[in-house]
Amino acid sequence: MDKKSWKLLKKFYKTDFLTFENSTDEFRYLCENGFLARIYSGKFDSYNAPIPTDNYRININGKAAFEMERDRRFNNVLTIVLAVGGVITAISTAVALFK
Repeated sequence: MDKKSWKLLKKFYKTDFLTFENSTDEFRYLCENGFLARIYSGKFDSYNAPIPTDNYRININGKAAFEMERDRRFNNVLTIVLAVGGVITAISTAVALFK
């Protein structure tokens, strides 16, 4: 998931419901992957089909994807911090041995 899609999904996760410009690539990506659902106005056209509005809501798949991506990013940061700590420890040990 790219950075802009992640930010848009994060906004939906926090607010649960948004109205916004829906012609962006990030929006299309989230809709095509089933992370967002369109909310209907409750009005029907002459063919008895619901009239869509520009309101969207995050669905259960979107929430799950957000939580998985958040956990993955946290694990990556934690791994990097532990690796840097290990390198610092190894360098300080090597410096202490060669004094």
